[in-house]
Amino acid sequence: MDAVAAHSHSLFLDGPLSSALLLFFYLSDGSDAASGGVWAVGSAEHGELGVGAAVVASSGPSVRHAVRVAGALAHVRVVRLASRLTHCLALDAHGSLWAWGSHLHRQLGLPLDAAAAYEPMQVPLSRPVIAAAAGAFHSLALDDQGTVWAWGANRRGQLGLGSAASVVAMPTRVPMEKLALTPDERIVDVHCGHEFSALRSDRGRLWLTGCNALGQLALSQLPPPPLQREFVAVQRVAPVAAVSLGYAHVLAACHGEQEGVWGWGSGTEHQLGPQRAVLHEPTHLLALPPRALVTLSAGETHSLVMVEEEQEQRV
Repeated sequence: MDAVAAHSHSLFLDGPLSSALLLFFYLSDGSDAASGGVWAVGSAEHGELGVGAAVVASSGPSVRHAVRVAGALAHVRVVRLASRLTHCLALDAHGSLWAWGSHLHRQLGLPLDAAAAYEPMQVPLSRPVIAAAAGAFHSLALDDQGTVWAWGANRRGQLGLGSAASVVAMPTRVPMEKLALTPDERIVDVHCGHEFSALRSDRGRLWLTGCNALGQLALSQLPPPPLQREFVAVQRVAPVAAVSLGYAHVLAACHGEQEGVWGWGSGTEHQLGPQRAVLHEPTHLLALPPRALVTLSAGETHSLVMVEEEQEQRV
């Protein structure tokens, strides 16, 4: 993503969007917005701005003006950002993954004993990464071979490893064979909610794992189990073209026979529509025009859907 609005900080990349954001926050050091880099503003208490311990010590627990993330990211081109609570991930154009911020739950995936990393450090993964996601205290990465890696907090089973370990310190391979992928199917997206996670394949199938206290896994068992430690396929919605995970709810856009935006999980703040309830099964929320381009964003307790209708080409 070009910009990430996390719990108490924001990150954004140089580009058309950053030019407007930098004018809004204005630069703290007189730097040129077009010079490249990742920018951050907001809380720095856990190192989430990536500006170095010295800057945090001098500026206090928060930074009012946009600052450039320090260290190695100044020398690479970042193409994607992820953050949710107090740790951050950045994916560069060469497939290297960088992490900084809170490390209390080993969510950075680094061989680091400290409670936080105040500058970006490279996550030790053997293959180039094509996608990454950050939950509250855990992280997922997808490499160029279609393998998913997970690390960090696992108290609710959000890593999908089948393990009861409460914390997994280093990137660990998710058992892909249990997903029962078809021979020509591969995972193309990874997503993290607060304490649950999702995988999406190029065939539009969706798998979820982790906390199910508010129905966010859409499990059909009765009574619904409180958590799941392995990825399980979501029924009733397919093919899924886009998905977004909030604190405890899910939005999914589907095409074909199940065209529309679907949602499930916590709706107690009306984030799933007029009904103020917990939805344990996928529920149709919004009709879509045929072949519409849909962008979903599930916030902590709110939802956004952007729909762009396909324009007919004229000869």
